[in-house]
Amino acid sequence: MVDFGKLLGDENQNSPIKPKEIFESNVRSSRFPYLRSDQEKILQEWFENRELKDNIVKMNTGGGKTAVGLLQLQSSLNENVGPALYLCLDKLLVEQVLGDAEDLGIDCVTFEDRNFPEEFLNSEAILVTTFAKLFNAKTVFGVEGDGARDVINIGSVIIDDAHAALNKAREVFSLSFDNQSDIYQKLVPMFKDSLVAQSRGTALDVLEGRDSYGILMVPYWAWIDRINEITTLLSEHSNDESLKFKWPLVRDFLEHYFVYISTHRIELSPKCLPIQKLPSFHRAQRRIFMSATLNDDSSLIKDFQVNKNTVENPIESDTYSDIGERMIIAPQNIDKNLKPFDIARSFSKLKNYNVVTLVSSDNRASLWQDNCFNKPAPSEISQIIKSLKESVGHKVVLSNRYDGVDLPGDSCRILIIDDLPSATTLHEQYSLYARPDSRLMRMNQAQKIEQGFGRSVRSVNDYSVVIILGKDLVSIISTNEFQRHLSPQTVTQINLGTQVAALASKESGSSMQQLGATIKQVLDRDPEWIKLHRQRITSSGSPEKDISLIDVAIKEREAFDLACSNQSIRAADTIRHFINAKGSFVKDDEAWFLQLSASYLYNGDKSRSMEVQLASHTKNTFLLKPPSGINYKKLTAKQTRQTLKIKQFISSFTEANSIVLHVTKLLDDIAFKPDSSTLFERSFTRLGECLGFDTQQPEAEFNNGCDILWNIYDDDYLVIEAKNEVKTERNLIYKSESEQISSSDNWFKKHYPDKNGILVLIHPSNKLHYEAFTPSNTSVINEKGLGELKENVNGFFTTIAQREPHLWTPEEILGILKTYKLERRQLSSYLTQVEEK
Repeated sequence: MVDFGKLLGDENQNSPIKPKEIFESNVRSSRFPYLRSDQEKILQEWFENRELKDNIVKMNTGGGKTAVGLLQLQSSLNENVGPALYLCLDKLLVEQVLGDAEDLGIDCVTFEDRNFPEEFLNSEAILVTTFAKLFNAKTVFGVEGDGARDVINIGSVIIDDAHAALNKAREVFSLSFDNQSDIYQKLVPMFKDSLVAQSRGTALDVLEGRDSYGILMVPYWAWIDRINEITTLLSEHSNDESLKFKWPLVRDFLEHYFVYISTHRIELSPKCLPIQKLPSFHRAQRRIFMSATLNDDSSLIKDFQVNKNTVENPIESDTYSDIGERMIIAPQNIDKNLKPFDIARSFSKLKNYNVVTLVSSDNRASLWQDNCFNKPAPSEISQIIKSLKESVGHKVVLSNRYDGVDLPGDSCRILIIDDLPSATTLHEQYSLYARPDSRLMRMNQAQKIEQGFGRSVRSVNDYSVVIILGKDLVSIISTNEFQRHLSPQTVTQINLGTQVAALASKESGSSMQQLGATIKQVLDRDPEWIKLHRQRITSSGSPEKDISLIDVAIKEREAFDLACSNQSIRAADTIRHFINAKGSFVKDDEAWFLQLSASYLYNGDKSRSMEVQLASHTKNTFLLKPPSGINYKKLTAKQTRQTLKIKQFISSFTEANSIVLHVTKLLDDIAFKPDSSTLFERSFTRLGECLGFDTQQPEAEFNNGCDILWNIYDDDYLVIEAKNEVKTERNLIYKSESEQISSSDNWFKKHYPDKNGILVLIHPSNKLHYEAFTPSNTSVINEKGLGELKENVNGFFTTIAQREPHLWTPEEILGILKTYKLERRQLSSYLTQVEEK
């Protein structure tokens, strides 16, 4: 018998380097009979650009990106650009890649211990492992400046799901310590004075544990002034569990961190990632980033130092209509009274389908657990997903897993997204609060939602029903501004789902029966639905490429690198000159980058730094106040009618019912309850905006003045002090509370001497303690008045939602305002005069 194997190693035969030739020469399983046209196109384009250090490959879900990545790495090995490394987010994905490699006839290895496989080191096989194996301070691949292990030089590396990997990388370079830790107990008191100087009331409530929602940003000048003391403290704890896998990566860069404090924890977040500390990744000859087709890739520049040209010219599919079939439907658009509990209870009884719910937190998951949904521990997720793929009838709830979980086919025919994905870090939470109009923040939020929608449809032939719940989520995805950050296909599916919900609501039966029947039609493969979906998706168009954030990311990275090399003034000027030249930022983002510039400038020129910081705070009063103090910026009347502002507000929504959901969420947060002052004040301020008034939070924004200010007409203002944390059974207003409203009165008269200030105390009682005194024009919104106000606001916007926003005229809106006692002159009906005991 002839041994053909002897000829396989013939040295005269060169291994092919073109990916298609590699594919065709390998012995493959029937799973891979041929390369699809989009795979061929992407591989050919990559091969022509393979000499670039970085390439971004964008492929549609289910487009076969794993096979593409493996062929790219095998091509690199055959061209002697090895060793080759394939990085996955978790062990489950490692197993999937190894399975695909075996079926493709490509040699791959993996490992669990600290010893590398010889085949990998000798560039004979691709190493497939988790992202965490490389990205940690004790990595076996070696850390820059750490002589404990030699650095492993990598020829070619694939980052699978680059944006999810980037989030994990930021976790590695960030530090977080809970309020029980020794580090929290020692760090936080260092900054009490500087935090109180920023916002006395909020700072004291947060630091003393009375406010669970407030987040404080530590002024960078206070942080930098004590950096040696901070570094010494952290170094003494470097072997603690929270630090030992991070400390060598971060210890030399602490000066360039954002620092946030809440009642629960302190968090250190890097301005950019000092990625050079991981030389195996940073210096790899070829880096290939696998990315979703719709993600903004500018963050790869900022944190992974990817080349601008690479980001502007990704290698991508030219088809966008093959994203799979999804009915995205909000049950509250069928019946606004449907609650998540109703859905959970109903869907817990399904037996023929797998139902998976994604929630933003463990607290939110409890509702689903109470209705027989299984919530796996992190170590159990792989097994749960395996069970979903092997059988039906499972009910699973996953907390904060909007990416990295693939649920194709029958593994998930019904996907439920329960409420808006929450910001997981204090940096994200603070940014969403302090930069509400930031385009970058909205884009990041939109991408997380889009990732969640994509969990259950993983190929062009796949299909599922996506149910969206929660007032915040349903309302935000129905706004014009937010939809600009989603793909045209997803927007088409959302709007189609809204139309379907309207039709379903007219069918016979209860609202749950209407929803159930509609879902059944989709899952039973109603041919009319399939035809309708294909028709809408085909005409939805291709996404617009948005490269506006690329230059911002380049300058952020450039400034960070300059600052790290002690060129603080050049770092600051890099940001500031760019802002001046660009001139197209929204105000919130311009202010943020001015503050970033000031933080770099502080080490080189403290006086100029504070001048820039003042300019930042002037543009966005929620950002840091310079220690020398700032001048109050008056809330001036815009001479715009209340009805026109309401018209502008409701017109920002694409779907009328979402207006009600948005407002009701605000009303839910406007209540007498403990540990909620920050949330109450923010929500009451925004309620004023919904009602057509100009509003402000003087105490939070300027550390001076009342809690809330509503300009209800040219010369008329509501000067509001909120005491919503007072227990409702309390029947007296104490001296300290009356002094606050008196102080706010004096403050208002100083800044608005020719205006009419109506003093309002939000308090459960209108009776003064015998030691308490208030100005004669002081009124109270008590529990009864607050309840009536909320009821009428809900009634007003429920009425408005009965027609499309553009159909209402200002005159009609005025009529409805008067009906619900919300016209500016009627607000006095919710006020009760203060009485002496």
